[in-house]
Amino acid sequence: MEINIRQFFTPAAVASYLEQLPDLETFIMDLIYTNRPTHPLPVLGVDELLSITGNVPLVRRGTAAFPLAGDSRGITYLEPQPIDVSSFLGAVDLNNLKLLGNQGVEYWARGKVDTQRRAVRATTEALACQSLTGAISYPMKTDSGLDTYTVNFGSVLSYTISKKWDLETTTLSDILADLISMGNVIKRKAGYGSKIIYLVGQAVYIAVANKVLAITSDNKIAAQVTEKGINIAGFTIMLGSGGYKDLANNGAWVPSVADKDILAIALDAPWKLFYCALDDLDANLLPMPFYSKPIKMDNPSGYNIIGMSKPVPVPVPNAICRGIAAS
Repeated sequence: MEINIRQFFTPAAVASYLEQLPDLETFIMDLIYTNRPTHPLPVLGVDELLSITGNVPLVRRGTAAFPLAGDSRGITYLEPQPIDVSSFLGAVDLNNLKLLGNQGVEYWARGKVDTQRRAVRATTEALACQSLTGAISYPMKTDSGLDTYTVNFGSVLSYTISKKWDLETTTLSDILADLISMGNVIKRKAGYGSKIIYLVGQAVYIAVANKVLAITSDNKIAAQVTEKGINIAGFTIMLGSGGYKDLANNGAWVPSVADKDILAIALDAPWKLFYCALDDLDANLLPMPFYSKPIKMDNPSGYNIIGMSKPVPVPVPNAICRGIAAS
């Protein structure tokens, strides 16, 4: 039996595997970036970006910026950098696959796609988490080593919490007033705010939960701790679950929301996570959330299975308000 490994990694085959595999869950993408359109070009133009951020993001000099002659804006396109992962299939392993038959090889290929899509999804979630700061700064492999892919979408809004929530003298009324004020900062600046969520770091969540659990039945503000978060008079505070490994810092865990922070986020803003066109002929230069293909290698003999994606989360900086809620 001869194996044509490429037939198991056509766009149709990969799409079929993805339909069969279970959905992947990631906190920030699933909560905020639910709108994930494909984009037919490998770059994002000014029009798309202005409609979301209200301004043109800055890209670090030397990294994917296309100047327009005679235009003072200096940038006309944002060129997203791809996520590429690889797995090697040696000639010995390929010989062993012959024993499986076509159905077995298809099962193996689906497992390989599953492994690679998980790595791509985790990386996309890292970019999504970073975007909530108004910027992306992520390690990028180059021919000469590692560089940094940096995009600045603009500063997020801020609110000063003068009476930190972990102080004994801070009341639920104080916390409620801060929640309302943070929402108003977004409404006045951006006009969004019909649906605002509040994400907090672990220290803030524990501090507020302790206050709510300590209240007596005669307290005049309705508050409770549930599996969905902490509800104070109709305002829900959620723990900023999820995060990513900082590859530039020995894989240290970075939570989606810093320990002492609170983020008020307007979900009715036009959040978008674009999947741009892939720079690959086997993928027909099409935009896809994920694609995988084999590349024949001579030394060592075998195939490199390459998984690829080109995501770019585009945040709305004026729909994010950050405060420091714990001392």
